[in-house]
Amino acid sequence: MQLIDAFSKVLPVILLFALGAFFRRTHFLAEHTIQDIKRLVVNVTLPAVLFLAFSSVTLEPQHLLVVAIVLLACSAVLFAGRFLHPLAGTRSPYLPPLLTGFEAGMMGYAIFSAVYGAENVFRFAVVDLGQVIFVFFVLVPFVQRQHSGASSFGATVRSFFKTPVIVSIFGDPLQPAG
Repeated sequence: MQLIDAFSKVLPVILLFALGAFFRRTHFLAEHTIQDIKRLVVNVTLPAVLFLAFSSVTLEPQHLLVVAIVLLACSAVLFAGRFLHPLAGTRSPYLPPLLTGFEAGMMGYAIFSAVYGAENVFRFAVVDLGQVIFVFFVLVPFVQRQHSGASSFGATVRSFFKTPVIVSIFGDPLQPAG
């Protein structure tokens, strides 16, 4: 019964994915329109959802443990990815980083909130926070080093705290508290 209930909640999201695939195949939307929609989601709607989700929640020590576990798990997969080249049949330096990310922003939040309700979105966001920290402090510097050389730690930190998702979770770090 729970499986049917969960499927009925996820089915509209799956149908939206199918509609998106149809739009892509038929070129219903121009590529620049798709990019604009993605920018709207990442910079406005997702941060708004996270701001509302975290405005009524206090981060607790066990949340930070989850963040740390996800950060370590992503790091372990990045490390393990270096040894998977023979199985994948490629020597691309981008294989390990491709294994570490998951698409929480465009798909994960929609599916999670459809199944568990908007009132529980902060739980998914806690898991995503570990992955976001991984992306900014491990993955992006790793890929930059592969492609164009290392960037400064200060630039990485500034970029992290300017990200709409982080600002929405912690508030604007440039504003005084209270």
